[in-house]
Amino acid sequence: ESLCKLRQLIPNLSQLFPPTTDHLQKERNQNVSVDTPLSSSTGIVKSESSCGIGQGSNHLKYLFQMLFKSICSGGHPVVIIVDDLQWSDAFTLEILLDLIEARCRSEFCFEGQTLQRGLFIVGGFRDNEVDSDGYLMNHIKRMEQLNVNVNILDIDEVGEHAINKMMSYKLCLPERYTQELAGLVHNKTQGNPLYMIEFLKSIIQSKLLKFSVKSRRWIWDDTSIDILMISDSVVALLTRKLQQLPRDVLEALKVASCFGQISVSTIKMLDLGKLIPGMHKALGQAMKEGILEKAGPIFAFRHDMLQESTYNLIPIDERAPLHRKLATILVQASDVANS
Repeated sequence: ESLCKLRQLIPNLSQLFPPTTDHLQKERNQNVSVDTPLSSSTGIVKSESSCGIGQGSNHLKYLFQMLFKSICSGGHPVVIIVDDLQWSDAFTLEILLDLIEARCRSEFCFEGQTLQRGLFIVGGFRDNEVDSDGYLMNHIKRMEQLNVNVNILDIDEVGEHAINKMMSYKLCLPERYTQELAGLVHNKTQGNPLYMIEFLKSIIQSKLLKFSVKSRRWIWDDTSIDILMISDSVVALLTRKLQQLPRDVLEALKVASCFGQISVSTIKMLDLGKLIPGMHKALGQAMKEGILEKAGPIFAFRHDMLQESTYNLIPIDERAPLHRKLATILVQASDVANS
């Protein structure tokens, strides 16, 4: 019956699902207007005169529900996968909620049996781009109030050990051979799967990771990969991490951002001024987090945007006094050293 109604609403659907003789007779006996909307909350067809401005949106909801009922009428479960829900609007979320509410009301039936277990919705969203009181989270709370199972899974970044196992499997090499490469990949991408794929593509295209016919195995250049510039997308990921760093590490990074590159000798001079206790240790922690890199005695930011982002964390009215204080400490420490 649902498929018959849907053919009248969407005539081109008959090309995909040709009606049988019995269905043709049913369709002749039915009179479904394409302008007849369905109430999203009650499932009751309203008259055209009562629709008003919301007629178009209600009609779209009606079409979607009829399509869903037609698919379910075959007795097969349906899986709906919706990605990037952080960009969805209220109307899109209402359509999904309508389907769940209809399922709870047992509106989807097959041969007299309700399809209580016939719907599985998989949604993906970035939690850092969703407000706790926004459309998405409010609709999820409404779903939880219904008689349905709602599970939220947090997908974290891939760890260095897991990356090493993956690299070992893909390159057909023992894990002890790929451990250093896995560390470089994790350091450059912070374990983000998308960034990992793009980074591996880039080093393969640059011939930094290639198959050697002579050695009959995959080979790579650790040094060249280590100095490879990280992408802006990874920088955005690392910039968000700045706000999550311990206070002493973040304060040390703010001081380092005033220099751009800072040497161990300069750090020792700043320690004499007791500006930030344990600055060398704090910068070492920042290096482990992938914010800084070290070449000999020099600490440097991995990307100029990282330095800029860190420097922007310093309030504007505090920047000039901080520069003045750093200069004073260095001059005093230099005078002490010369004497």
